Amino acid sequence: VGRSNGAHSRNGTIFGQGNYVAGRVKPEIVIPETVTSWSTGAVSSIAAVLYDVAQGTHPQAYDHSEVIKAIIMAGATKQEFDGWDRTTTRPLDEVFGAGEAHILNSYLILSAGAQTPGTVAPTGWSFSNIADPPGPTSFLERTYDFTVPADTVAEDFSVILNWHYSGSGTPRDLKLELISLTNGNTIVDMSDSSVDNIEHIYRRHLPAGNYQLKVSRSDSSNSSISFALAWQSQFGDGLQTLIGKTSSGDPELTITEIFKDHPYFIERSIGLGPWSVVHTFTPTTWGDYVWEDPDGHMPGVEVFYRSGWSNP
Repeated sequence: VGRSNGAHSRNGTIFGQGNYVAGRVKPEIVIPETVTSWSTGAVSSIAAVLYDVAQGTHPQAYDHSEVIKAIIMAGATKQEFDGWDRTTTRPLDEVFGAGEAHILNSYLILSAGAQTPGTVAPTGWSFSNIADPPGPTSFLERTYDFTVPADTVAEDFSVILNWHYSGSGTPRDLKLELISLTNGNTIVDMSDSSVDNIEHIYRRHLPAGNYQLKVSRSDSSNSSISFALAWQSQFGDGLQTLIGKTSSGDPELTITEIFKDHPYFIERSIGLGPWSVVHTFTPTTWGDYVWEDPDGHMPGVEVFYRSGWSNP
């Protein structure tokens, strides 16, 4: 556990053990406390609250620490950190981990209940396992299908996969994929670290459609792997394009709630057709983006705009 201001030890672990190498990202989560020992106590308190809620109602969460860990990390928020990022091979931010712990988000994930592989709710969690190779093919991967309803988007979609780090023997290695079933089983995003025992996918403005979370393994361990998967979908209206005017009369557009490090486009139209791309941008921070269209001031003519994410 680290501090939300980043004042803590960070980056990868420096020692490995046996076949397990160094480089696992730490910390895994942060919280706004003044010293790391207090931060650890605060996150431990969140774990204790969730553990208490799980008693008697969610036995798999109560019995398996992987579940509580996944639920806490999946509920973490990122918008506090302009520099937060991850890659397909580095699941967590090197300073802020999965983000800042958020007890309400994690409570809602836990309360959504355990899900089994197959068709699942847009928010929930699962405790399952993958067979040891060369076990039955159907047990070498687990899939979870969910739907983002029509006329909405998942403004904040977060999923955490984790399993115990054994520290000895053949390293265990799982992979997490987000697949669009609506768009011909296209891989939207993935997390496949070769050293971490956590995988993480985070998206904003995930469009309406049918999706699949797929957990698979790529190691040669001769034992099955138990894992916890937790995910949340916070629905909303998605991007909003707000149009004003500069002092010179040029249209000024504000694109709300952008997702840093992902490409966007702005299209312009006269009379609602045809549309043409007039600006593209890749924001480096969260929040809103403002752009002035110097060619959009056409007296007596109605000009329309719309925006979108270039790679949903």
